[in-house]
Amino acid sequence: MEAVKTNSVYDKLHAKMLKEYNAYIGSLKTMGFEDVVKASHRTSTYNEIMFTIAEERIDMRHAESLILSSYPLLECYDEWLGYDTSEAQDMIDCITDRAITIKEEEMSKPRKHVSIITNSQTRDQDIGMML
Repeated sequence: MEAVKTNSVYDKLHAKMLKEYNAYIGSLKTMGFEDVVKASHRTSTYNEIMFTIAEERIDMRHAESLILSSYPLLECYDEWLGYDTSEAQDMIDCITDRAITIKEEEMSKPRKHVSIITNSQTRDQDIGMML
Protein backbone atom coordinates (compact mmCIF):
# COMPACT_ATOMS: atom_id res chain seq x y z
CA MET A 1 0.00 0.00 0.00
CA GLU A 2 1.12 3.54 -0.65
CA ALA A 3 1.31 6.37 1.85
CA VAL A 4 -1.38 9.05 1.77
CA LYS A 5 -1.11 12.79 2.19
CA THR A 6 -1.65 13.86 5.79
CA ASN A 7 -4.19 16.66 5.60
CA SER A 8 -7.05 15.53 7.81
CA VAL A 9 -7.30 13.58 11.05
CA TYR A 10 -8.43 10.59 9.02
CA ASP A 11 -5.42 10.93 6.71
CA LYS A 12 -3.05 11.14 9.68
CA LEU A 13 -4.61 8.08 11.30
CA HIS A 14 -4.58 6.17 8.02
CA ALA A 15 -0.90 7.05 7.49
CA LYS A 16 -0.06 5.85 11.01
CA MET A 17 -1.98 2.62 10.46
CA LEU A 18 -0.38 2.18 7.04
CA LYS A 19 3.09 2.33 8.57
CA GLU A 20 2.01 -0.31 11.09
CA TYR A 21 0.43 -2.40 8.30
CA ASN A 22 3.53 -2.26 6.12
CA ALA A 23 5.69 -3.42 9.04
CA TYR A 24 3.26 -6.31 9.58
CA ILE A 25 3.36 -7.27 5.88
CA GLY A 26 7.15 -7.12 6.04
CA SER A 27 7.10 -9.58 8.93
CA LEU A 28 5.02 -12.00 6.84
CA LYS A 29 7.85 -12.23 4.33
CA THR A 30 9.99 -13.95 6.93
CA MET A 31 7.33 -16.53 7.84
CA GLY A 32 6.79 -19.96 6.41
CA PHE A 33 3.82 -20.68 4.15
CA GLU A 34 1.66 -22.23 6.86
CA ASP A 35 2.19 -19.27 9.20
CA VAL A 36 1.28 -16.83 6.41
CA VAL A 37 -1.93 -18.77 5.75
CA LYS A 38 -2.76 -18.65 9.47
CA ALA A 39 -2.16 -14.89 9.43
CA SER A 40 -4.56 -14.33 6.51
CA HIS A 41 -7.51 -13.53 8.80
CA ARG A 42 -5.47 -10.86 10.55
CA THR A 43 -4.35 -9.42 7.20
CA SER A 44 -7.88 -9.21 5.82
CA THR A 45 -9.16 -7.67 9.06
CA TYR A 46 -6.35 -5.10 8.98
CA ASN A 47 -7.45 -4.20 5.45
CA GLU A 48 -11.06 -3.83 6.55
CA ILE A 49 -10.09 -1.61 9.48
CA MET A 50 -7.97 0.59 7.24
CA PHE A 51 -10.77 0.79 4.67
CA THR A 52 -13.17 1.89 7.41
CA ILE A 53 -10.77 4.68 8.39
CA ALA A 54 -10.03 5.70 4.78
CA GLU A 55 -13.75 5.98 4.08
CA GLU A 56 -14.15 8.17 7.20
CA ARG A 57 -16.85 5.89 8.61
CA ILE A 58 -16.05 6.76 12.22
CA ASP A 59 -16.52 10.04 14.02
CA MET A 60 -13.57 12.46 13.83
CA ARG A 61 -13.19 12.58 17.62
CA HIS A 62 -12.74 8.80 17.62
CA ALA A 63 -10.12 9.08 14.88
CA GLU A 64 -8.33 11.67 17.04
CA SER A 65 -8.41 9.24 19.98
CA LEU A 66 -6.97 6.42 17.91
CA ILE A 67 -4.06 8.63 16.87
CA LEU A 68 -3.04 8.67 20.55
CA SER A 69 -2.28 4.96 20.38
CA SER A 70 1.17 3.71 19.43
CA TYR A 71 -0.43 0.80 17.54
CA PRO A 72 -3.98 1.78 16.57
CA LEU A 73 -4.31 -0.94 13.92
CA LEU A 74 -3.29 -3.71 16.30
CA GLU A 75 -5.52 -2.33 19.05
CA CYS A 76 -8.52 -2.22 16.72
CA TYR A 77 -7.75 -5.76 15.56
CA ASP A 78 -7.49 -7.03 19.15
CA GLU A 79 -10.81 -5.34 19.92
CA TRP A 80 -12.35 -6.94 16.82
CA LEU A 81 -11.37 -10.41 18.03
CA GLY A 82 -13.81 -9.92 20.91
CA TYR A 83 -16.72 -9.39 18.51
CA ASP A 84 -18.78 -12.34 17.36
CA THR A 85 -19.77 -11.04 13.94
CA SER A 86 -18.41 -9.81 10.64
CA GLU A 87 -20.93 -7.10 9.79
CA ALA A 88 -19.58 -3.78 8.50
CA GLN A 89 -21.46 -1.76 11.11
CA ASP A 90 -19.95 -3.93 13.80
CA MET A 91 -16.47 -3.04 12.50
CA ILE A 92 -17.36 0.64 12.88
CA ASP A 93 -18.66 -0.03 16.40
CA CYS A 94 -15.51 -1.98 17.25
CA ILE A 95 -13.20 0.81 16.10
CA THR A 96 -15.32 3.36 17.95
CA ASP A 97 -15.20 1.27 21.14
CA ARG A 98 -11.42 1.04 20.93
CA ALA A 99 -11.13 4.79 20.35
CA ILE A 100 -13.25 5.49 23.42
CA THR A 101 -11.10 3.15 25.52
CA ILE A 102 -7.89 4.81 24.31
CA LYS A 103 -9.29 8.26 25.13
CA GLU A 104 -10.39 7.12 28.59
CA GLU A 105 -6.95 5.64 29.27
CA GLU A 106 -5.29 8.86 28.12
CA MET A 107 -7.58 10.97 30.31
CA SER A 108 -6.86 8.81 33.37
CA LYS A 109 -3.10 9.32 33.11
CA PRO A 110 -1.76 11.71 35.77
CA ARG A 111 -0.96 15.14 34.41
CA LYS A 112 2.14 17.12 35.29
CA HIS A 113 1.34 20.47 36.84
CA VAL A 114 3.68 23.22 35.76
CA SER A 115 4.05 26.31 37.89
CA ILE A 116 3.86 29.46 35.82
CA ILE A 117 5.74 32.49 37.12
CA THR A 118 4.76 35.78 35.56
CA ASN A 119 7.27 38.40 34.50
CA SER A 120 6.19 40.65 37.39
CA GLN A 121 6.79 37.82 39.89
CA THR A 122 10.25 37.21 38.47
CA ARG A 123 11.00 40.91 38.53
CA ASP A 124 9.82 41.17 42.16
CA GLN A 125 12.01 38.20 43.09
CA ASP A 126 15.02 39.74 41.34
CA ILE A 127 14.48 43.06 43.13
CA GLY A 128 14.16 41.27 46.49
CA MET A 129 17.47 39.52 45.87
CA MET A 130 19.18 42.81 45.13
CA LEU A 131 18.03 44.39 48.43
